[in-house]
Amino acid sequence: MTYLSGLKLAHPFTNDDSFEVSLLVGADYYWKIVQDKIVRGNGPTAVESKVGYLLSGPIVSGNKETSNISMMNVMLSHRQEECDIEQFWKVEAVGTEDRKSGKDYGEERRGFIEKVDETVKSNKKIHYIPHHPVEKNLSTTPIRIVFDCSCQANSTTPSLNDCLMSVPPQLNDLTSILLRFREKKYAKSADIEKAFLNVGLDDEDRDVTRFFWLKDTSDPKGGFNTYRFKSVLFGATCSPFILNASLLKHMDQYQNEVSDTIKRDLYVDNILSSFSTENDLLQYYDVSRHLLAEAGFNLRSWASNNQKLMDLASTEQILDEGNPIKILGLRWNTIKDTITFAEQKPMDLKDETVTKREILPQSSKVFDPLGIISPITVRAKMLIHLIRPETNG
Repeated sequence: MTYLSGLKLAHPFTNDDSFEVSLLVGADYYWKIVQDKIVRGNGPTAVESKVGYLLSGPIVSGNKETSNISMMNVMLSHRQEECDIEQFWKVEAVGTEDRKSGKDYGEERRGFIEKVDETVKSNKKIHYIPHHPVEKNLSTTPIRIVFDCSCQANSTTPSLNDCLMSVPPQLNDLTSILLRFREKKYAKSADIEKAFLNVGLDDEDRDVTRFFWLKDTSDPKGGFNTYRFKSVLFGATCSPFILNASLLKHMDQYQNEVSDTIKRDLYVDNILSSFSTENDLLQYYDVSRHLLAEAGFNLRSWASNNQKLMDLASTEQILDEGNPIKILGLRWNTIKDTITFAEQKPMDLKDETVTKREILPQSSKVFDPLGIISPITVRAKMLIHLIRPETNG
C-alpha cells in the first residue's frame, strides 16, 4: 500500500506478536484529536490526528477485501479472547440473529414499545437513543438491551439524562435487609420481572425515547423502523426513583402485614424476607404475588430454603433454578442455607513486583455489606496471597 508510505502512524507497523499500548483514546475525545487531512487508497483510509495517522476501513488481500475493521491501533494488549474480531461481531449481533424462540428484541410484542409513524409530524420534543445488546447468559435475561441515555450528539449538546431530574430512590438499608433475611427459620428471595418496563410512560414524554431498529434483521441495508417506549426504560437517570415511588404507592393501598413486609424488604426490584413458620412463608407467597399482579408486576425467580415453596414455584414456572442464588451481590446456597461472597478470579501476576495500585482494586472486589470480614483482614490476606502465593496463610 504505497499510498500510505511516509505517513507517521499513531502506532507504527510491527512484526512483533505483542506490544504495549502507550495511549488509549476514548470515543468522547476522539474528535478532539482528529484533524482535517484524509488519505484514501486501495485499502485502509488514513485520517490525520494529533498523535499520528489513524487507520480504518477494509484490509485488502490481493483483489479481495478480507475483513472490515472499524479502527486499527485499538483493542491491543488485551487477552486473546477479547481481541477476537469474529467473536466481537458475534456479540454485537446478539439479538439480531434468528433464534428458536422467534424473538428479536421482543419488546413490542409485550407492549413496552410502539412503532412510530414518521409520516405524521409531531410538535413534541424528539430524541433518539442509541442501543446495543449485552449477552448475560442468564436463564431469565439471556440478553439485556442497553439504551445509552447519557449519549450526546456532540460536546455542546446535552444528553437525555442531562435533561432529566436525578432524584435518589427511597431505598431500604441493604445491611438491614440481609440481617432480617437471616433472622428467621424460613427464607425466600424473589425479583420483579422487567420491573422498570412495567411502569407506564406518559404519552407526552414518549417521543424523547425513540430509537431505530432494522426493518429486516437479515438485511442490514434494508432500512430502519422507528420505535418509542411506552414505559419507563432502564438507563434513564430518573427511572430508579419512578419505579420505587410507583411500588411504594401501590403497596400503600393495602394495609396488611404482607404489603408492609414488601415495603420493608424491597431493594430496587429484589425482595428478600424470612419467616418464623412455614405457613407464614407459603401465605406470603400467595398474597405477595397477588398484590404485585394487581399493578401488573410479576414476582418471579423464587428461591427458598423450604422445599414446599420451591416445589410450588417450580410448578408455576417461576423458580430460580440456580444454586447458589445471587442475592444483592452475595451468593446464597439454598440447600446448605449459607451466604458466601461472589467468587473472584485471582490476579494474574506477570511481574514479581506488587504495588498498591494492584492490591487495592483486588481487595475492594470483595463485596461485604454485612461487615463479616474487616477491611484490614481482607487486605492482609490479599497481601499474603499476592506476595507469597506458596503459603496457605
